[in-house]
Amino acid sequence: MAIWSRNTHGSIVSAYSAETFGTALKDVFKISFQNASWGAASIFCVFSDSARISGTWTVEMDGYTGLTDINVTVQDYQGPADFDTNFAFSYPSVSGVQLLQMKSNTTSDCIQALFTIVTSSRDGDTDPVVTLSQ
Repeated sequence: MAIWSRNTHGSIVSAYSAETFGTALKDVFKISFQNASWGAASIFCVFSDSARISGTWTVEMDGYTGLTDINVTVQDYQGPADFDTNFAFSYPSVSGVQLLQMKSNTTSDCIQALFTIVTSSRDGDTDPVVTLSQ
């Protein structure tokens, strides 16, 4: 179960776990930047795929409600494969939204992940919203 800390200028979601089986991408969470000016999110992930692919990554993103392409940067991927082997950020045709999806690299394997998500916004602006999928 995720732990939520809602603060004045954003929120922190920690201990959010997700898992999926097989090679089809499945939704993990989405971040909606409903703010009129820039908001940001930082995401840390520890994961293990039963196909001997385990590791960590950190992603930073920033955006706002009118931006159709949120800025997403994978800062630090540590593992034997690459980010795209198990994860994908997608734009679900909604302005200011990014969706994280996850998959295993073989049809018979499972991947589990543990996330911490930290968001922030400018004073007086709407905070980015995290919506969990699992």
